[in-house]
Amino acid sequence: MPDTGSLQGDLRALTGRVAELLTDPVTAPIAAALLSAGVERPELAAVSRAFFGDRLVREQPVLERAAQRGDPVADVDLRTVMDLLAGAVRFRVVVRGGEAPTGAELDEIVRTVLHGVEGRAEPSS
Repeated sequence: MPDTGSLQGDLRALTGRVAELLTDPVTAPIAAALLSAGVERPELAAVSRAFFGDRLVREQPVLERAAQRGDPVADVDLRTVMDLLAGAVRFRVVVRGGEAPTGAELDEIVRTVLHGVEGRAEPSS
């Protein structure tokens, strides 16, 4: 797992890996098969759930390290964070035409997930 020294950097590295997985000529067909398997092939859906579930366990240290560094980490579910990040990348790759998001686009996805649409880390009361 990445350890860049900041939560934003670690999430950016993870998001970049998702983009690579979905666009690399070797891994893209495998990822596409696993991601679309749930509808027609329950046995592949189980493989997909196991693969992505294992990734969540391996990614948990990202939030733990952020908390230890004193980064502002709310009581947040890593699964939700990764769903938002990976979902944004998958939507851009699959729905918008198959090109990998640029570095600037990946940075913007991570910033938006971290700070929200209003630009704050947490909503005000």
